[in-house]
Amino acid sequence: MSSESSRNWNIEHRLGEIHVPTLLTSGRHDEATPEPVQVVHDGIPGSEWVVFEDSAHMANAEKTKSYLEDVDDFLTRAEASP
Repeated sequence: MSSESSRNWNIEHRLGEIHVPTLLTSGRHDEATPEPVQVVHDGIPGSEWVVFEDSAHMANAEKTKSYLEDVDDFLTRAEASP
């Protein structure tokens, strides 16, 4: 997908179809700024969102320890849910 076509790609109207535990992560300095991620978070029922304040696009590499802790916490809660 070219960057031009990705700018026009929008599935916002389908986000409500996601009915599984969903964790969104983003960095404060990510190209996907908090504003569009907020739209995704608001559109997916029950989603959780973690913003890494001192990170860009690769929080998993930039803040590995806290990233893994957040993912582990999320997975633990998701696996415990009915």
